[in-house]
Amino acid sequence: MCVITNAKTAEMCKLTENSFCDINIAFANELSLFCAEQGINVWELINLANRHPRVNILQPGPGVGGHFIAVDPWFIVAQNPKQSRLIQKARLVNDRKPIWMFDQVKTILADCLTETSKRANEIKIACFGLRFSL
Repeated sequence: MCVITNAKTAEMCKLTENSFCDINIAFANELSLFCAEQGINVWELINLANRHPRVNILQPGPGVGGHFIAVDPWFIVAQNPKQSRLIQKARLVNDRKPIWMFDQVKTILADCLTETSKRANEIKIACFGLRFSL
């Protein structure tokens, strides 16, 4: 199907689609942050909440990968800073998530070193499901 519009609307459509994804990812990531602090299993929480017919919360992750979702929302924010506060906050949540994840790994590694009396070079860490694609 071919949809006809002007260039400005077409570009804003692309930015809007990616911002929508970013906001939804940020919601899931923010849930994971406060669930971790409250000792709540975020995966169970999301599975329960998604039982509601109008709810479809995404799975949290280490942030937002790729180029478009991580960058495109900033174009909207740059042009409309006062009207795009939600988009900006979502970007900040997702930009901070990799730092939070790294801090979690450091804490777990420190605990492992203490509990096992191993050295850091004797511990292996595997990251599954992480990728970057263009």
